[in-house]
Amino acid sequence: FFFNATATTEIYTSLFVGSVRCVQETVSTQSTWEISMLAMMSRVVWKSCWLCSRRIGNYDKKAMEKLAKPEHVGKLDPKAEDVGTGMVGSPACGDVFKVQIKVNADGVIEKAVFKTFGCVGAIASSSYATEVLHGKKLEDAVKIKNQDISNHLKLPPVKMHCSLLAEQAIRAAINDYKSKQGKTKGKKTEDIKEAAERVRKNLEEKVEEIKLQAIYLLLCYHSREKK
Repeated sequence: FFFNATATTEIYTSLFVGSVRCVQETVSTQSTWEISMLAMMSRVVWKSCWLCSRRIGNYDKKAMEKLAKPEHVGKLDPKAEDVGTGMVGSPACGDVFKVQIKVNADGVIEKAVFKTFGCVGAIASSSYATEVLHGKKLEDAVKIKNQDISNHLKLPPVKMHCSLLAEQAIRAAINDYKSKQGKTKGKKTEDIKEAAERVRKNLEEKVEEIKLQAIYLLLCYHSREKK
């Protein structure tokens, strides 16, 4: 689900080496047109590899470590009442962040996971954000800012939007969790009201039944007195 730039660089390099070997092996047996096509393919693959390596080179070691070994990748049940899900994206850069949190009865985030589609900065920001969320109370988690994430990872200025999306995903997950709790409380209140109404009706029926029994006993008593 998430893009691994290091693996992509290795793929590009392998393709480049393979295409060069292919050109070398077919120079004496293939037509000029086929050789030209293979050579052009080699140039395109190598250019892609070069661009990818240049982009990776702009990142700090901390960001690259998060890319190589991202932590807390996974998913939780989005329908669970103790789980909040936040998904945000940027159409401009194509990054999509999904952050999920699991909150215990004390309001502490006991688990946070993510899935991200995007560049090195996107994956590193998501991984670090979920790492910071673990063990935090909701009121502390909502205070996490994109500057905290970008400063820790030392993201390039052009990748500041990645840390901003991570912050937005955190807030979206917290808001989703809180909205579920509001619905749950509302439902519990309605259940209590319904139960109270049922008890009231039962009591009224019992009172009417007791009244009828009392009237019957009085009538029986008066009839005996007359005899």
